Amino acid sequence: MKIVFIPYSYEYYGASESFLDLIKTLADNYNVEPVILTSKYGRYNEFAKVNNFENYVIGHKAFLLSKGRSKVRKIIKFFLRPFYWGQYRISNVTAIMRAEKYVDFSSVDIIHTNLNRNDIGAILAQKHGIRHIWHIREFGDADYECVSLRNNYIDFMNRENNTLIAISDAVMNKWILQGINKERIVRIYNGVDESKFFPIQRQDKQLVRIVMIGALHPTKGQILLLKAISNLPIEVKNRLRVDIYGDGKWDYKIRLFSLVKKKELSNIVTFKGYRDNICDIIKDYDVGVMASKAEAFGRVTVEYMMSGLLVIASNTGASMEIIRNGETGLIFEYPSVEALSKCIEYVVNNRKIISEIGNRACEDAKSRFSLSSTAKCVYSLYGKVING
Repeated sequence: MKIVFIPYSYEYYGASESFLDLIKTLADNYNVEPVILTSKYGRYNEFAKVNNFENYVIGHKAFLLSKGRSKVRKIIKFFLRPFYWGQYRISNVTAIMRAEKYVDFSSVDIIHTNLNRNDIGAILAQKHGIRHIWHIREFGDADYECVSLRNNYIDFMNRENNTLIAISDAVMNKWILQGINKERIVRIYNGVDESKFFPIQRQDKQLVRIVMIGALHPTKGQILLLKAISNLPIEVKNRLRVDIYGDGKWDYKIRLFSLVKKKELSNIVTFKGYRDNICDIIKDYDVGVMASKAEAFGRVTVEYMMSGLLVIASNTGASMEIIRNGETGLIFEYPSVEALSKCIEYVVNNRKIISEIGNRACEDAKSRFSLSSTAKCVYSLYGKVING
């Protein structure tokens, strides 16, 4: 089965990690021959070379564009929208020509696009009479505030040759409300390689170590966590250490650093930057925080759980599907600083629940979100759409 995979240009964090793991598992365990088409040369191409997968750079652009975080960025992007539209149209015309030069589409069974922001896969699939799988990995507006450069893009996504994979019920229901035909969309959770994560026996020491992993972005909740820590009683603060992993735009990073200084949290909070070896990092912590405004799935939530951490997560997005409050994690009401503070204080004052909840979370996550299970579901879907 020959599958053309088209990843989004951004190469890090949950969406890309999930896609790379999926491609490798499908190639290793099923009759899948991957061809990877990227917008630029980078990590995906290096991954393909290491695994001897056919790969080409075609230079396509996304049709869903982030509006920008700040008011200034929003205004600039609004006035530059005609430029972005022209860039998108011209880039995709040349991308189609390059793709057709490199790939014999008469031998391709399916085109699989990794993110709802790209439409080049759908265009190629329609042109060559191939079935198209479209992975929906974000809400689009609630998480990243995207605007479409394509008119009536929901109608375009609803076309007959498209089948959509939503990574959670929350994402699926949101896109159905936007107009996606419920007959064209299925829910398949992201899979995490459970063999890389394992719980360890955590010592009953005085300090509670908290970790937060993810892109440094306003919707990810770093500011909410910092404010929650600041609100804690001094005796609780003295028993905490918090490490924040990830990278982002400088304006937001400066905002975070300034808040740490203003709230006098420098002896508690450390920014660690972006790291690849998450599975090795997580085991050093007791508690993992997921404080996003709208997490489409929360791969890092599952990674926390598989490592036996106690997860504190917001009651938004897919977290409510992944975590059973009080059993496999703790849920707080977003965006309440007080609610998050209370959860952290409760854990610090009741340290024994870390192992109790963490062990249950590990078993639950490994049974529900394994990479092998996800790959099996995706491969089964391939068969269904081909035989259609």
